[in-house]
Amino acid sequence: PAEAWGPLHGIRVLDLSQWLAGPAAAALLGDFGADVIMVELPSVAADAQGRKSPGFVVTNRNKRSITLDVRSPAGRETFLGLVAASDVIVENFRPGTLERWDLAPATLLAANPRLVLLRSSGFGQSGPYTQRAAFNPVGLAFGGLTYLNGWPDRPPLRDGVMSGDYSTALFNVLGVMAALLRRDVDGQGQVVDTAMFEAALRLTGDLLAVRGALGIRRERAGGDSHLYPVTVTVEAGDGRFMTVSAPSWSAIAGALARRRRRSAQANEAVRETDGFRKSAAIREDLTDLAVALPADEAVSLFRAAGLAASPVNSVADLIREPHCWSRGDLVRLAHPDLGEIVTQGIVPSLSRTPGRIAGWSLQPGSDNAAVLGAPHPALSP
Repeated sequence: PAEAWGPLHGIRVLDLSQWLAGPAAAALLGDFGADVIMVELPSVAADAQGRKSPGFVVTNRNKRSITLDVRSPAGRETFLGLVAASDVIVENFRPGTLERWDLAPATLLAANPRLVLLRSSGFGQSGPYTQRAAFNPVGLAFGGLTYLNGWPDRPPLRDGVMSGDYSTALFNVLGVMAALLRRDVDGQGQVVDTAMFEAALRLTGDLLAVRGALGIRRERAGGDSHLYPVTVTVEAGDGRFMTVSAPSWSAIAGALARRRRRSAQANEAVRETDGFRKSAAIREDLTDLAVALPADEAVSLFRAAGLAASPVNSVADLIREPHCWSRGDLVRLAHPDLGEIVTQGIVPSLSRTPGRIAGWSLQPGSDNAAVLGAPHPALSP
């Protein structure tokens, strides 16, 4: 059995999923002590080289591994035996795949009525588009986020960090935890159905309500927005960028006026004018101040003036941030092939039962003996 630690100790998760929203969700559960067992099909397990990538370590940390062909009669029976002793299944196959393998929700819940089955896909388990494939760019495009990303005179831009997959992973975890809490009340499991486009749609916030109630359709604006807070990104003297944010243009203008000892009358004149007509002048003032200083010094200057400000950190910048290290947001891991890896820590922090990173599976089927009672690296036929 897995070592006892974390608030989710005692929860067993069978992770059938593959790249990325499913495995990331299972890893988040594992971060807090759930016993996550990757059930690797022979075709997946054959790609042992994939384990040597940093992406595998990040996405599959805190997981054990078994190799099992759940599509074969023998493998299916073995899998159903595991289901009976588990709490959660995570899968992100194209809808209908489990049904073709005779592992439909009804079959799985018959094996374990307390089971929580997470089914994560691009377009969900129902509706006319359910069979459509949806990698990260497609989910964001359909869900409305891509439309707003970029400049008004150029095509929309995709995100740079797989936000569709990772936001879906968070909704996956929310659904699983809600279902587990309900199961503790009535003893019944259920199916959690998430779609990547729905995660993107939910992240659009009040866009739909504003469109319906006010008739306003937001367009691409190169990062500008009529929404609170006002934000300006400028280049500092050392070539790094920095972002300054405030409740309104007048707040920024007031801070600049205080900094440059402008008269109260000039500050009042700015306050009474339309913010967006004045924004160009305020941006120019910010740029003039920022360009004369390194980014860190410029940030300190604006913060001292009462504004929220931060350097625009690259990954290399983040690794040098003492705040990230002090909170455990960055951790160093030792990999036998890759050497030292710096990766994200555990979020959120729990005061009494914190999560941790306990390692990852180095080989497919490395836990066959412990989980199945079969010698490594046996593959079920």
